[in-house]
Amino acid sequence: MGFVASPKPKALDLSYDQYLPVYKGIAKTVVTVADDGRRVVFPAGNIQRYLTIDTAL
Repeated sequence: MGFVASPKPKALDLSYDQYLPVYKGIAKTVVTVADDGRRVVFPAGNIQRYLTIDTAL
C-alpha cells in the first residue's frame, strides 16, 4: 500500500494542555484520528521542531 498525499495539508487541533507537553519534549508520542477514521500514532519529536511558545498563546 502506497502513501497518498493530501492535496491540502491538515492541521492538528491541540488544546493548550495537549500542546505544552509536546513543546516541552515531555510527550513522546502523538495520537490522532485521520479524517477517514484511521488512528495515527507518530513520535512527538516529528512536530516538536515546528512548534513555538507563541503558537500556544
